[in-house]
Amino acid sequence: HIDTTSVGVARCYYGVDIYNSNAIVDKNNILVNTTSGTESGAAYPIQLTSPFTVTVSNNNLTTVSRGPNTGIYAALSWTGGFGDLTVEGNIIDVTGYAVAGGYALVSGIEAEIDVARVYENTIKVSNLADYDDTNPVYGVSIADSAYMSTDATADIRWNNITVDGKYAVYYKSAVNTNVTFNELLAHELEGNDAAFIASG
Repeated sequence: HIDTTSVGVARCYYGVDIYNSNAIVDKNNILVNTTSGTESGAAYPIQLTSPFTVTVSNNNLTTVSRGPNTGIYAALSWTGGFGDLTVEGNIIDVTGYAVAGGYALVSGIEAEIDVARVYENTIKVSNLADYDDTNPVYGVSIADSAYMSTDATADIRWNNITVDGKYAVYYKSAVNTNVTFNELLAHELEGNDAAFIASG
């Protein structure tokens, strides 16, 4: 999906958009590239809205935007419903624009859901804005949890994650979560130091 809209105009694009469904997204090449973007808008190869049980495997996901951007965006619906996601064996390349304040997230996988399993992926996240360690730029994250009424659980293993942000893995809140056997490289931190769970 290619868009050449003028810079400064917010547009929302999704390569695959799944709602209230069980699904497998396997062996695809998905590119979402837009010249548009402000502090709003979206350019997501895959968006998921609960309730769902979805596996995303063996895909090449590339997204470029001048605004917020996420390779896989998974969220609970405001009406609720269980979200269960497995992401395995993908190459995820995200370029966006994130500055501190407001909604400006740039992330490989934003998993605002009950359960996320993230295995053997290669994730690269680049931010077009000047570096600041308060910019929300992550490899795997829950940076927002506005509709979550239960604790999130994640199992994040055997991934190679390179991020132009402070943390490669960032969870605002999580319980019973493993972040193990990964290669994590953030702007200044690496390894265990590049993973942060704020509470839980």
